[in-house]
Amino acid sequence: MKRLCILLIALSIFGCNNKESLFEPGITVPGGSNPPPAPAPVPVPTPRPSATEYRYVIGTDLLATLNGPNADPVRSTASSNGDSILIRGEGTFSIKPSARGKVTGRGTFVHKNAAGRVLASGTWKAEKFLSFESYGDGTPQGKPSTYEGGLALIQIDMDDLEGDDDSLDHGEPDPILRVQSLLGHPPVGAHEGVTIEAGRGMTFDRIVSGSTVFIRTN
Repeated sequence: MKRLCILLIALSIFGCNNKESLFEPGITVPGGSNPPPAPAPVPVPTPRPSATEYRYVIGTDLLATLNGPNADPVRSTASSNGDSILIRGEGTFSIKPSARGKVTGRGTFVHKNAAGRVLASGTWKAEKFLSFESYGDGTPQGKPSTYEGGLALIQIDMDDLEGDDDSLDHGEPDPILRVQSLLGHPPVGAHEGVTIEAGRGMTFDRIVSGSTVFIRTN
């Protein structure tokens, strides 16, 4: 009995002076149990970004809303011999990270020599999207925020309806259409319009006149 009293007194003193030690992490309280571990966080999958879609316009009637009542075709000349090409049309393209862009589009063209004689006229069709660099939206120029400037490179097929112009689209690779709009914040020295690398040394690389625009559709 005396030993039991001494043991109880010792336990009482130990408990009063060491209350916190009984509840330290990892110590099991008599008659109880440790709290269950916190569940591991469930990883949340990162959503894949959707494609950005654009409509591109080259010298068509839509541009009358930007540049007055008339929408003239875009004109470029070849620095090698003074030939010129007038082109108009429109289409769409979409850009998706880590994926090849998609493109549609078609229009018309007229090829003239330096004297103004028509050498060919026909149609063009977009075949392959190559690249697009945006210059930002058109709000600095007072245009809708969905209108953008930029530079698009599109590989095209050109079909001469007269069938006698050997200077266009008769080599490899197919001609490359470079469409540039100066909305947003374009680089210094840029010009609005199109140039065409047509193959066989024929490149319409000097922009003369005309308007283009990119319209973001999503």
